[in-house]
Amino acid sequence: MNIRQEKKYTFSSNNITEVRSKILNSKFLMTNTYNNRFVNSIYLDSLDFNNYNENLSGLSCRSKARIRWYSKNQLEQVSEDTELILEIKLRSNVLGKKLSFSFKLPNNFINFGAYDLIKYLRNIIPTSFLPHIDHCNAFTLAVSYEREYYEDFTKMIRSTIDSNIVYANPGINILDIGNMSIYISEYSILELKYPQKMGNDLVSLNFDDIEITPGRHSKYAVGLNTVLG
Repeated sequence: MNIRQEKKYTFSSNNITEVRSKILNSKFLMTNTYNNRFVNSIYLDSLDFNNYNENLSGLSCRSKARIRWYSKNQLEQVSEDTELILEIKLRSNVLGKKLSFSFKLPNNFINFGAYDLIKYLRNIIPTSFLPHIDHCNAFTLAVSYEREYYEDFTKMIRSTIDSNIVYANPGINILDIGNMSIYISEYSILELKYPQKMGNDLVSLNFDDIEITPGRHSKYAVGLNTVLG
């Protein structure tokens, strides 16, 4: 697990062309390194939203658990060929690291409800993951968005732009985002990731002529506020 520093910015989706231009023309000589793809996530939490409340309180050491998969199309149906990833995202102040475990579901397991899916996960994941999901007994939010990938020539500084963000309240079929009621976001997210040793002052971009907001941002917290009202 590599510990990396992170910076996040939110901006109106109307300004995505200008933000993209800032990245490509920055001093870091970034280039588009991968094809765009859609990122889909279903978050696990307790019924009293323990992870959500930790995020809101700004707790310096906290975690989030989610099942994630990638697709060429937004809200694409999960199948037995879909590679799913259980991710535990750990946060200590501005530093982050991630535990990941890949798996596939047999076709007759895809329509599992929350209880059966969490039970199945607990039986297949490494024991080191268990303390981070012991309190989880519900799937509380679905998120899907398109991600662009950028990297500088040293491959040490990475940047992503997330756009076309939609949130949904998971239904009975947890992995079937396409049949959920969705909420469309009007903003996009820029994130910079770089080694801890590089420091905040070294890694910065000039956005003087663009309305963009730096600071903490959690799709999970924002999405829950959106879905639950």
